Amino acid sequence: MLSGGRDSRMLTGLAAEVPAEELTAWTTSSDTGTTLEELTAARIATRLGVDQRIVSGRHDGFSRDFLDYAQITGHQSSFHVWLMPVARELASRTGTVLDGLGGGVFLGGGFPDDPAALAAGSTPADLVASRFGRLSRYLEVAEELLAPGAMTASPRRAGRTSPPSPSRWPTTPREPRSPPT
Repeated sequence: MLSGGRDSRMLTGLAAEVPAEELTAWTTSSDTGTTLEELTAARIATRLGVDQRIVSGRHDGFSRDFLDYAQITGHQSSFHVWLMPVARELASRTGTVLDGLGGGVFLGGGFPDDPAALAAGSTPADLVASRFGRLSRYLEVAEELLAPGAMTASPRRAGRTSPPSPSRWPTTPREPRSPPT
């Protein structure tokens, strides 16, 4: 997958260095209102000498994409419905698929790192722990945001016997938040 983002550009560049019978950069549109990702991906693919195929969603296929995505994610997300057309195309093919989705989480992405995790003497493990800690802060308010009982049902769906218990979860109840005005 070549989106034009930093992570997928790095993966495509590395893959282009490895001899292979066929290397195809698959690109899709995240439907943000511009074609910047597609244009950037096309330029990278051309520069690397890699075949590129763009698969975009269609208005007349949105309901199918949405229903398929809802089923795949167990109705838990609606963030990446735009991936369905390219996912269907890739499912009909053989070979390895590399993508940069989520790579920014591990490589820093657009999220600033905690200066303490970057300080002299800190280890790569400190940096990873800092990044996961920052991203797991949403678990602190999970009980407020999710439907009642969702946090107990989630571990059962994942095959666990008890909910995960990050050390950052609150130990005292919070006051309910007022909706934004």
